[in-house]
Amino acid sequence: MWDWDVTNDKAYVDPPAARLFDVNPKASVTGLPLEDYMKAIHPDDVTSFSASVCRAAREGGRFKSTYRVVNQGRIIWVYAEGSCFVGPGKVPVRFPGALFDITAAMTGEAG
Repeated sequence: MWDWDVTNDKAYVDPPAARLFDVNPKASVTGLPLEDYMKAIHPDDVTSFSASVCRAAREGGRFKSTYRVVNQGRIIWVYAEGSCFVGPGKVPVRFPGALFDITAAMTGEAG
């Protein structure tokens, strides 16, 4: 689970999700800049991930994205879904959601 305070650029992420991104779980629950998590996204997936975030943030709305994360040399497939809430002037303010490790489904690996 995550909850991104867009106004202050603080993403609050639960410990299991933080570990997917190789981010300190204790720091993640106190809020870190979104960039700290995006560093782990596979370079070939950053553009499509960013475009999905921007689409949802433009006027508020649903976000869905499937992408890869590189964690200590291992590729982890992630499916993320959330909603962006906007304030006055359609400015994004909050972006909560959930993400799931779908590596086994994407690669045929048994858990």
